[in-house]
This record gives sequence, C-alpha cells and structure tokens, in this order.
Amino acid sequence: MIAVPLPFLWLALLPAPQAAPSFPTEVEVITVDAVVVDKDGRPVTGLTRDEFRVLEDGQPRGIVSFEEYTQGVAADEGDEMRPAPIATNERGTELRGRAFALLLDDVFTPLHGAAEVRRAAESFLRHSVGPGDEVTIATSSGNAYWSAGLPAGLEDLLAVAARFKGRDSVGRYGTQEYAQSQLSPEEMRYGQLGLKRMTELQAYAIVRRGTGGPEMARALEIDHLREHRMKITLAAVRRQLDALATVRGRKSLILMSIGFLLDDTPDIRETAAASRRANTAVYFVDVRGLETDEVFSAANPVAGPTLTAFSGEERERNLVAAGTQMLAQDTGGYSIRNTNDFAKATARIAAETRSYYLLGIHPAEGKGPRDWRKLTVEVTRPGVKVRARRGYSLRDAPPPEEVDPKKGKDKDKTAGGTTRKTIDPAIAGALDATHAVSGIPLRAMVYVMEPGPKETTRVLVAAEFDPQDLGRGAKSAKLGFSVNITHRDTGRAFESNERVEVKLGDGTASGWRAIAREFMLPAGVASARVVVHDPVTGAVGAVTQRIEVPLASVFRVSTPILTNQVDQSGKRPQAAVAVHREFRADGQLFCQFEVLGAARGPEGPRVAAGMEIRAQDGTILRKGELTSIAADPDGRVVRLIGMGLDGMKEGRYDLVLAVRDEVSGQQIERSEPFTLAPSS
Repeated sequence: MIAVPLPFLWLALLPAPQAAPSFPTEVEVITVDAVVVDKDGRPVTGLTRDEFRVLEDGQPRGIVSFEEYTQGVAADEGDEMRPAPIATNERGTELRGRAFALLLDDVFTPLHGAAEVRRAAESFLRHSVGPGDEVTIATSSGNAYWSAGLPAGLEDLLAVAARFKGRDSVGRYGTQEYAQSQLSPEEMRYGQLGLKRMTELQAYAIVRRGTGGPEMARALEIDHLREHRMKITLAAVRRQLDALATVRGRKSLILMSIGFLLDDTPDIRETAAASRRANTAVYFVDVRGLETDEVFSAANPVAGPTLTAFSGEERERNLVAAGTQMLAQDTGGYSIRNTNDFAKATARIAAETRSYYLLGIHPAEGKGPRDWRKLTVEVTRPGVKVRARRGYSLRDAPPPEEVDPKKGKDKDKTAGGTTRKTIDPAIAGALDATHAVSGIPLRAMVYVMEPGPKETTRVLVAAEFDPQDLGRGAKSAKLGFSVNITHRDTGRAFESNERVEVKLGDGTASGWRAIAREFMLPAGVASARVVVHDPVTGAVGAVTQRIEVPLASVFRVSTPILTNQVDQSGKRPQAAVAVHREFRADGQLFCQFEVLGAARGPEGPRVAAGMEIRAQDGTILRKGELTSIAADPDGRVVRLIGMGLDGMKEGRYDLVLAVRDEVSGQQIERSEPFTLAPSS
C-alpha cells in the first residue's frame, strides 16, 4: 500500500489477492502469417492445413501449428467504449482483432500533400478498422504518437491524425525542385551562374558515379541530407516494428510516404531484420499520387534501381521509391503507387487483413542463428495468390544508432536520466506498444490529484505486480520499472525509467508489490504506458491507461482512493493508495478525495459531500448524507470516509460520491466501482 502524498518513488508489499489471475505461456515456434487472395484481391477463407506448404531454403517443413483468423463482430462492444479505471494484463497478449501501425512520414511528405494524408488517416480509422483492433498512429519526426484499442480509442486517434503536417521544404525526390524561399546562398549562387538545380535523385547518381565536376560538392551535400532523412524515417519504422514484436496475430505497418531509394545501407538492412523479428507486413502508400493504381508485391516484384539512365519522369518516380517497395514486398506486404485516393489504398490493405492464416514451423537444423533462411509459402488451391514474408534469421545483427530528427544525434535523455538507446530493447518496445503484455502479472491506475505550478496537475501513476515467478530461485530481483506518458495534442512525452529491487525467497511474505511514480502534467488528454521487466528471465508486463487532466480552475474532485488500509504515521491519517479494488466482505472500506476548484466565499470555500454504496441493480445499501467539509489548515478541502462492509454479499458494487459547492451551487456525482470477495 502507498500513502499519499509522498515523493517520487515507492515500493511496498501488498497482501495476496483472493483470486490471482493466471497467465498462459506459449510454445516458441517460427510463426508465419499468410494472406491468401483470389484474382480480384479478395481474401480467401476456409483453407485447411493440408492445402498449405511451407518451404525453408526450398525444403518442406512440417506445419506444427495452424490457425485461421477471420474478423467478426467483437463481443461486448459496449463495454469497450469507455476505458476501465484499472488497466490489467490479465487477459494476456492475445489480440481479439488486428494490430496496425499507421506511420505518416512528415519528414518527406510535402506540405501540399498533408491534407490528403490526413483525410486518408481519418477514413482508415473510421471505416477500415473496428472493435478489437489495436492501432498506433505516429509521425516519422516523432511529433505525434498515440496507441489505442478500438472502439474506445477512436476519438483520440482521430485527434492525433488531424495534427499531421508535411515538413519537407528542403528538397524532394523525383522532379521536384527546391522552393525558392529555402534556397541556400550557395544555391542562389548556382542559380546566378546558370547552373541547373539538382534533385536528390540526380545527386545520388552523381555521387555514386564519382565523376567529379563542378556539381560534385553540391551533390554530396544533397545526398547527405537525403541519407539523414532516410535514417529518421527508417528509425521510425523500426520503432513501430519493435512495438509490434510481442503481438500474436496479424500485424501490419502502413507507411504513407514518398518513399526512398534502394540504397544498401545498415539502416535498410536492420529495418528488414526488425520486420522479420516482429513478423509484421509492411505496406507502402506513395503519397505523391498520380492517375492509375499500380501494385508492387511479391507476386509483381520491383527491380533494384539502375543509374544508367534517368529518362522520363515515371522512371525517376519508380527509382526514388524502390527501397520502400522492396521493403514492403520482402515482408509480405505490398506497395500502392500512382493513385490520388489514399483512403481507398489504406482501405484495401485493411480489407485484406480481415482474413489470414497463422502457420507455425520449427526451424531447420544446420544453420547459424544469424544465417538467412528463405521462406516460401504455397497453397495447392488453384487461382489464388499468397503473401507472406520471404524469410527470417533466428538472430539479427544489432541495430544502428537511433537519430534525433531535430538534432541529428542520439535521442534525448528521458526524465529518468537514461536514453532510449540505453534502455533494454524489451522495455523500449513495450513502452511504444498499446497491447497488454502478460509475462509479469501487472495492473495500473492513474490518480489525478491537485493542481501544481505553471498550470500543471500532480498525477500519480500507481502499479501493482506479482513477482512470484521471477528471479529463478534468487533471493532478490532487480527489475526495470518504466512509465511513459504521452500528451495527445502536443506529442510531448514524460518518461521515467528506474531500477527497483524486490526481495524474493528470504521469508518475505508472498504477494503483489506496489510502486508509483509522480508526474506534473499539463491539462489535456494523455496516455500512460507502464512496463515492468525482469532482465534475468526476460519477462515483461505492460499495460496502458488513458488520462484526462482538467484545467486547474475546474470544479472537480481528485481521483478517489478506495482502500482497506489507512496510514497513521503522518500528521493526519491518509488513505493508502491501492490499484486493486477487490476487498473482503468482512473488512472495512476507506475512501479519500479532495475537492478542487470550489468557489470562495467571504469565509473561503464551503463544500458539502455525501456518499452511497449501490448494488448493480441500483439498490442503495449504505448512505451518508451531505455534510460540510471543513478546510484544513492549508486551505485544502479533503475528506476521508470509512465504513464497515459486514452484511454485504460478495459481488460488484459502486461507491457514488455526491459533492456540492455551496457558494456557486455546482454539483458533482462520481461513481467508483469495486468488488467484494468472500470473507476469509
């Protein structure tokens, strides 16, 4: 239990819950997800295991697991419309729908194309995904990032998509020239000398040919900028792929960009490796647009670029996007180019993923962990096509250094003093994801407390985790505990990364541990991602919780603390913060809250509050009438309520608070759910 208020970081022991959740384990196999379509591109359902063949390096492999997924209507959709007050990974990592990462490349997308990209993102969110799906929307610059499940997170995702803006005003591929307002003094001099301004494609060709001449210096400069921006975009792609790595099910990354050259660099190779590790299909939508649809996939491959000739605008357009097209087809996705209807393009991708097959194989012996293993998936039914990743390796080379898109160097340090580069990759990937990860039983809750300085509010992120299966027999375990909070409307991130030591196997009572981290947040909607990681076993637990931080002047109550314990060690009793809301029917229940933003009369604020406990059918079982709350010596209006639970049956209940501002006449009613377990 944790008492409030306290500074920054706490670790405590909680009593074991009455009904501890079970967390399943999975047998590790190489999973290949395959999409099968007919000649018109429609998904083919109803195939059996015997109709598939999986070849590794040309040799058949037995299919040890087989599952068909066809999207249907999610059950209990109404329950998903409002986020639960407590985030938990009790249900595990298994998806009920599909997982999408929608990456909008604002580093390369021109300003004039941003509106169409926004419309496509909105159409995708409204019409192409649905209940049970999980979506991450992000920009390659990092200015926007949000993950949420549907349908509860739809409005938040739409708000983030609406913020997208193109950023490319320095130079673009193809036949686009630099904008006059962005010309450097050197470019102005080139123009005065009558020298032709060069595109990035032309610069790439000049540098690779190495022919020298008066344009070589400028070509080197332009090509360096191209490489730098490509690194930023690829780093953003890898971030999304790593976030999808722990999801089991169909995972798709849609990159909306003008694309990049097929340049043999470590960044491109590592991005391909990241897609293999995540078993995620990459789709590329070319935002330059044109008149007719054209698809490049494994069944219709694109050749690598040649620099022997650049005759014609269409040849240039093909060359400058060849790297993106190759990445898509190698991962089991495809590219859509030469279309102005981006919404139709993304809808086509989503429609294809409504039906897919998960094929499990054991890797063949005789190759090293980093050796490439070519995969081929075939279906015996005539008239169909299969899209699946082209291969894998059991272990890939370490990734290249990440780049800050604004500073051109290692990413900034987090609030905890570490960098994403130094954080364990398992933690970094879990922080960026939205789905629950169940390797360590975990639950979290956010408490929005009193206003702070500079128009901020104190927010407490509390978590409880069960370390019973950690440590591998050791007396203690040092776990990583990380919290990342992302502000929806600004993209600003607040992050804490800590190491906490948990005593194990030394006579300490078994049970859940509690830990919390405090943040000062601006008003608005935010998302808190909580991750706990055991570096010894590699186990990870992760959950996500939505936060609404009101303006400091709003009349409200702080998030009520429901608990069965009170801390008597301070000047006045304080409710001990708890995440769980299951209590024994023969015990006591305490509730503490603070009234904020009340109007002030001549004698200060005058506030009254009462409470009720209601059964699920609305029956009132306990009631406390409205009574005045006296302000404490600091002028704060705080109430701590205690009540016995004797005579109440096990089951679900609601504690309903009624608060009235006697000066302004404003009233608040707030309901807090809890559960009673059988008496001990």
